[in-house]
Amino acid sequence: DQIEQIAAGLSAKGVKAGDRVGVYSSTRVEWAMTDLAVLTIGAVVVPIYPSSIPEDVEFILNDCEAKILFVENRQIFEKWLQVKGKCSSVEEVISFETVQSKESNPTHVAELKKVGAQHITNKDGFLLHNCSKLKLEDLASIVYTSGTTGKPKGVIITHLNIMSEVKD
Repeated sequence: DQIEQIAAGLSAKGVKAGDRVGVYSSTRVEWAMTDLAVLTIGAVVVPIYPSSIPEDVEFILNDCEAKILFVENRQIFEKWLQVKGKCSSVEEVISFETVQSKESNPTHVAELKKVGAQHITNKDGFLLHNCSKLKLEDLASIVYTSGTTGKPKGVIITHLNIMSEVKD
């Protein structure tokens, strides 16, 4: 239900197939739910290491043209604020934890879920309907290298790549 609500919330905010969604967080259940939600609507997950420096975050978000950015907590959000003015494609920031900042406050993921719950018109069909549109050759994720040899480089992962790993 939570994955479906996140997916529907993103859809209600205009995220569509092919749009990039950054996830700037360490591993946690909300990260996994967000990953699956983004994939089910055909959008592209762009994970960002929580240890990434602001300059690399700026590069990644601009290179992939992320529309939405999920952040884990206040510490990660503060890093985002350092480059916010240089990342024009990011329309909204959504946080997994409650974040209060003098400059701005991100939307909490619970609010996104509420929007999603209101957006779902067919309880048993939203995810299935969206997943049925996916093709194996569709882009699923862009994973950026750590940048040890210069700027991070985006590695393209398709749904076929993921399904091949599952099958193996």
